[in-house]
Amino acid sequence: MGYIGTHGVAALHRYKYSGVDHSYVAKYVLQPFWSRFVNFFPLWMPNPRGSILGTCMELSNLWADSVESLEPEVLNRP
Repeated sequence: MGYIGTHGVAALHRYKYSGVDHSYVAKYVLQPFWSRFVNFFPLWMPNPRGSILGTCMELSNLWADSVESLEPEVLNRP
């Protein structure tokens, strides 16, 4: 085969990812957050739409911070 030999291809077919996080942050912060997040957003909502929504929220936050930092005379121009 190309870059991966037959032994490597066989190993890739047997590979199964299983990640477990036993940290306190994952147990007491992240798992409850994601459980509530799944209940808040519908499951039929596709991932890209959630990413776009989060990006729009972040950009609106940056815009609000920049407007808030302007001097009052700049905001009150006729």
